[in-house]
Amino acid sequence: MADHWNRVLLLGSLILPVCSIAVNGNISQNCSDFQTSSWRNILQRLDLNVQFMLLTRRNPDCARPINVNNDFQSSNFNGSLPTKLILHGYRMTGSKPSWVDTLAKELISAMDVNVVIVDWIIGSTAVYHSAVQNSALLGFKISTLIANFIAHGSTKDSFHLIGISLGAHVAGIVGHIFKGKLGRITGLDPAGPKFSKASVNERLDPSDAIFVEAIHSDSDCFGISEPVGHIDFYLNGGKDQPGCTRPILSSGLLERGGLSADEQPKEVKAYLMTSSDLPFCVKHFLVEIFLKQLGLHDQRVEITFLSNNHSNISNLQLTIPNKQSSERTVRKVIPYVRFGNMDAITIELLSSWRRKRHTIHIAELRVRELPLNDRERPPCCINNIVTDEKIFFGQFGNCL
Repeated sequence: MADHWNRVLLLGSLILPVCSIAVNGNISQNCSDFQTSSWRNILQRLDLNVQFMLLTRRNPDCARPINVNNDFQSSNFNGSLPTKLILHGYRMTGSKPSWVDTLAKELISAMDVNVVIVDWIIGSTAVYHSAVQNSALLGFKISTLIANFIAHGSTKDSFHLIGISLGAHVAGIVGHIFKGKLGRITGLDPAGPKFSKASVNERLDPSDAIFVEAIHSDSDCFGISEPVGHIDFYLNGGKDQPGCTRPILSSGLLERGGLSADEQPKEVKAYLMTSSDLPFCVKHFLVEIFLKQLGLHDQRVEITFLSNNHSNISNLQLTIPNKQSSERTVRKVIPYVRFGNMDAITIELLSSWRRKRHTIHIAELRVRELPLNDRERPPCCINNIVTDEKIFFGQFGNCL
């Protein structure tokens, strides 16, 4: 028996130093977590105190602190990968948003990406009006970080900003700074108070990124009812969701925010694209048409996308604006089975008894698979399309 306990003690003496090393190793990794805010912070009117935390597949459980002046090459940041930024919104009590860790881990599990969590708890706590005022400065700080990422190998279209509530409009500010060249913005229940009557320059809108989507789930309380993206999803009408209780402060906040009790969201319908065969899933592609010369009146066209054996796979009807319009880019989403199978298009000018066909001049027609962050599938293009015929045929090539 004595020998048995001697062996146990010996084993314990070997294990304890290893455990100590492991614990100290965790500490030495300098893992970050959200800051905490209090009324003392608010009364002292501290700086915005933004904190950026990086998660990757190399450190999925230990967020590493980064800042705009970091040498990113010494961190786990990889400029060749897509980058997701998570932005929380207004925090009444200064508590950590519980959903952020789960979302970050799901993103890392789904694909090899950089995930940056934006912690602005100090500037988003207690007084909503002050949080709104802080959003512009926060947008500038985030844009500075993104500019440094770009200097270390990232491309503008590889960024995906995911913002909830007030964070959705902060994402819009960042997108506006980059003139709409960032890849994607997802607005999760974008905030309504202070933004419902705001101009498009003051809130999230479709011009803030190449692709902007929004999910409305509380538009009769804290969320905005107006559409703010290229596509807006109104879950269960965009109002109260099954199983969710109405916040106690909802009526008072509605009164202070500029939302009226009888305000209704605009009707926006979202359609899910499917194929006719099992498993019915299709990929989605962004079609971008960059116009060069416009005619005297709008021109309806139908674009047919063809496979390499010239079979008809997908069709798109759209309107080319007239020369009075300030728009020079048309963006639409189409379903398609396989990207590599797309070979050519035909463009048919659709005339009517009221309007004759006229020449259209397209500088470039570009097709990219969504989401816009897979470098293994580069975009394909047809350049310098000039036609006044009923049918134009052109084959895809590399983009210039």
